Amino acid sequence: MALPDTLELREIKYGEKTTNELRVTTGELFLREGRLAEALELFILADDQNSIARMRELAQKNGLPWLLVSLRRDGHEVTPDHWLRAGEAAEAAGRWRDGFRAYTEAEDEDALARVREKIPGYDFYVPQGK
Repeated sequence: MALPDTLELREIKYGEKTTNELRVTTGELFLREGRLAEALELFILADDQNSIARMRELAQKNGLPWLLVSLRRDGHEVTPDHWLRAGEAAEAAGRWRDGFRAYTEAEDEDALARVREKIPGYDFYVPQGK
């Protein structure tokens, strides 16, 4: 099965005749292609807790704090341990900014000090008024 085009994807997400099974199946297609944001959105729309948990694990294993931010924003549980594990994976991969973000959320000052040495003066962008 090929990835859907824009109009097909809109129907899968919001169409009257769509099913959660179709959303999850399509999310799996996006996940296999490495398109994590699209996969996560479909899993959330389907309210598929198993797929959401897999995405949380993927975020921790691969050091992807932006996935954890997306999950938290949608009201899913993200604990300090999730952030810490994501930070450790990012740090091990040499992705200091991702580690910085995750350790900031985990409130781990020792880990933050370690990554700050690699990126002096760095702070992540916070939109004005947030």
